[in-house]
Amino acid sequence: MPRSAQARFDPGKKRFDPVALLERQSADRVRELVPLRYSRMLESPFRFYRGAAGIMAADLGPAPHTGLTTQLCGDAHLLNFRLLASPERHLVFDINDFDETLPGPFEWDLKRLATSLEIAARERGFGAAERSAIVRAIAQHGPKLRIHAVAITNLNNAPSSPCGACRQVLAELGPLGRRITADAEALMGTSSFLDRLRGTGPLRQARAREHGALGPIGKASGYADDARSARPYDAYPELGAEPVGQHSGGDAMTRLRVRFEEAVMAFRFIRVALSGLPERGRLTHHVPCDPLYGRATGWAEAPQGEVLYDLTIEDGRIAHCRPRSASFHNLVLMHEVFAGDILTDFPFIEASFGLSVAGAAL
Repeated sequence: MPRSAQARFDPGKKRFDPVALLERQSADRVRELVPLRYSRMLESPFRFYRGAAGIMAADLGPAPHTGLTTQLCGDAHLLNFRLLASPERHLVFDINDFDETLPGPFEWDLKRLATSLEIAARERGFGAAERSAIVRAIAQHGPKLRIHAVAITNLNNAPSSPCGACRQVLAELGPLGRRITADAEALMGTSSFLDRLRGTGPLRQARAREHGALGPIGKASGYADDARSARPYDAYPELGAEPVGQHSGGDAMTRLRVRFEEAVMAFRFIRVALSGLPERGRLTHHVPCDPLYGRATGWAEAPQGEVLYDLTIEDGRIAHCRPRSASFHNLVLMHEVFAGDILTDFPFIEASFGLSVAGAAL
């Protein structure tokens, strides 16, 4: 069956009566406890869903399925997953309820889990985009039973509830990070590719320090002048992580390794920063500007290194902005590291410098 068919549910005109099905199930339960069970199911949609595994099974039974049969949990909603101690004294995260286990198509448990997350997220006030991101994550990784936590603690190690948009970004951050890591491992594990980078376009540490090489170019040659730590600004001092340090190789391969490390560190910065952002109302874009006239210099650590801004304000508006890009600053070193290499090495050296076509990427 096509995978898209898994997204459709057509109960048909002759669908069973859900209430009658619950009544038939209750015939085998302790009669005195049935009213208590019903009262709990009436408290919320999620509580009803927890007690209605039989209804969902009856809906899934006649529906098309993959035919890939396994031993199901039978009631794999999110509250039936928890931390458990294994016989080997290991802490594991797994299913803890097998009262209703039975053989069946593997996707039934996956649908039960994904639906429970959708319903719970609605009750918690998550937006449609957030719910979609959560359900997609489960659909992609559910067969591996890997559940990823989203923003558990803030900077003070206290429970944190990030804003809705932050939760969506955090939910999508994990899969994106894994794809980048997989690409990096594939590249760094290809010997023919590494042979073209190893020893290519070397920049000596003394020359990097003399010129003040910025970003990955300087760090790969043993000179790290990172504005986030040397001249900290904004919230970087509160993020609790040092930027990528310096290396000693100085060649194209080391510059590539530094860039991959920067990507990993960027993911850490994003997670820490977003985990502490609370819900906010509508933000105003009208920020008072004082003084109305003046000139100042600003800086920021960009992917290629530190960017400087010489800013002039006139009558409360930006009159002039003169940037000094890291790429333009590093460009002068390009002809020096290329000396002695063969012509076919040029694309690798240029890519390792991260320059734009104009040589002035910010």
